[in-house]
Parts: sequence; C-alpha cells; structure tokens
Amino acid sequence: MRIREQAGDGSSGSPHVNLLEKTGGFSEVKVYDRLEDAWAAIGAGQVKVVLGPMSTTAYKSKTGRLPSDVQMVTSYQPVMLGNTHLLGRISKSQSRLATDGTLKAIYAKYGLEWTQPK
Repeated sequence: MRIREQAGDGSSGSPHVNLLEKTGGFSEVKVYDRLEDAWAAIGAGQVKVVLGPMSTTAYKSKTGRLPSDVQMVTSYQPVMLGNTHLLGRISKSQSRLATDGTLKAIYAKYGLEWTQPK
C-alpha cells in the first residue's frame, strides 16, 4: 500500500473505512479481515497506520499479545477537522458515560483501567 508518505489501513468492518476513503490523505485504503493480519502488515513494512477497535488493541497490549512492533496511539479522535458540533456531541456523551461509571465498567470487564482523555 502506498500513501503519499504513509500507509493506512482500516480493518474489515471498521466504520472508519468509508471515512478514510472519502476524506483523502490516503491514496489507497487496504482492508484486512483480521486485525492480527493488519498488525502483521505493520511488521512487514506494508502499512504504517492501522485503524481498529481501541478496546481490542488495548486488551491485547495489556495481556502481552500485541506484536512488539505495533504501538497503540490513544490520542486519535475520528472527527473531521472543523466539525465542532459532532465533536461537542461526542465529548458530551463520553463525559456522561465516564461520570455514570459506564466506561470504567466496560474497561474493567477486560482488565483495563479507564482514564479520561485530555
């Protein structure tokens, strides 16, 4: 996969695939059926970026099953620049779920600790 200076991936079933294709910045989006195959593509130098479920990646990282050549980035926010209305709605919902303990419970179920993004 060749993408200007970086390569990107959306794992199969990811809601980000259409967004990646529509927003540009990536000349090609490659879709993998399994997240593990996308991670292997990082190790092989075929892609530099994989978008996938944060909860799965965090769980694999915590349990030592994330490949050593894969680094999880937790600061990514999948909102198009300038869409302050949508970002505000997401932030409000996230704040509500954090306040009522829902996010903490979901993360705890998988042995992870919830921390509010900054």
